[in-house]
Amino acid sequence: MRNSSSFFFNFGGLLLFSVLMGLSLCACTSETKPKEVEKEETNASENSILQKKERGPVQVTLKLEPKEATFADRLRFTVTAEAEENVEVTLPPVEQFQGNFLIKDYLYYPPEKSENGLQQSRQEYVIEVLTSGDYTLPSLKTTFVDNRPKPKDDQTQPGPAGPPDGDTNLSETPTEDEERVFSIVSDPIEFKVKELENPESLQELKPIDEPYEPEVVPPSWKKPIIYSSILAGSAVLLGILLFLIFRKKVDAPPPPPVPPEELAYKALEWLLAQQFPQRGELKEFFFHLSRIVREYIEGRFGLRAPERTTEEFLEDLAHSPSLTPDHKKLLKHFLEKADEVKFAKHVPTSEEIEESFNRAKQFIEETKPRPNSQAGGEAKK
Repeated sequence: MRNSSSFFFNFGGLLLFSVLMGLSLCACTSETKPKEVEKEETNASENSILQKKERGPVQVTLKLEPKEATFADRLRFTVTAEAEENVEVTLPPVEQFQGNFLIKDYLYYPPEKSENGLQQSRQEYVIEVLTSGDYTLPSLKTTFVDNRPKPKDDQTQPGPAGPPDGDTNLSETPTEDEERVFSIVSDPIEFKVKELENPESLQELKPIDEPYEPEVVPPSWKKPIIYSSILAGSAVLLGILLFLIFRKKVDAPPPPPVPPEELAYKALEWLLAQQFPQRGELKEFFFHLSRIVREYIEGRFGLRAPERTTEEFLEDLAHSPSLTPDHKKLLKHFLEKADEVKFAKHVPTSEEIEESFNRAKQFIEETKPRPNSQAGGEAKK
């Protein structure tokens, strides 16, 4: 009996030791598992579509809401990047965000520290669609520079060495600064815009089975009905007469539409009041400045400037008789200068900022309609 108990005791101890050793090996395996270079997650909540991309010290979150919209709704698309300290993040430029939709507004929020202690950068787009159907938001690329100090015994980086996604012209032997540049590319986001209610679901009008025959009015009711009709008609005539007598003035016609040059001047005043250059937000300043000029051109000459890229617009402008050669040259120089700041990371001087603003104002002043100009909107040289 003692031998049997000793056997079961030793066997139970051996089994318990094996289980503990297995759990220890699992814990060690999970702790020593290397961190993935890039993580991604896409899901749809009740009212929005989310996509998350992570690479090293940076996580990018894309959010589209509402998830189910109609063509009468405006959708809000947000790109948020969270990065560790000493990591410089550049969000996707506006030029990448193109598709069969309209960008009605664009907002950029400067980097700030989030609740979890990371540096957070954010940009928002307000988009509008004109028809129902399937739509796709394009892939967007967020770049970042890892300026964190590298430990002497650890030369690893958030991703593989070399040019990020093959989009940077680097030499065969990359420098230390070039090895610290990385990018995160999002996946296209598909969404659907609801159609209108199916007209076929409406019930059709049924034909009348039998013609309706009015009831015969008894002779005793005819006189009261006649008197009531005369009284009602007299009351209507009296009301019309009193309205004509005491009416003070004729209803004024609706006001004429605001001329495009007045809208442009008000927009320029608004832009100055924002003080973007004083706050160091030069991209936002040139984005709104070029937008004001493009919207003025569309309202003044009927050219579809806001929805087209600078290259496409300048190509159309070259064949348009609406502007003189001098104005085309002035506009080409202005738009190219704005694109250098928005997309080429050119840092303009205060003189260049003032010159660009004055060029925009000069273009509007010289091309606005004159009192003696002919119909057709021909610009005055």
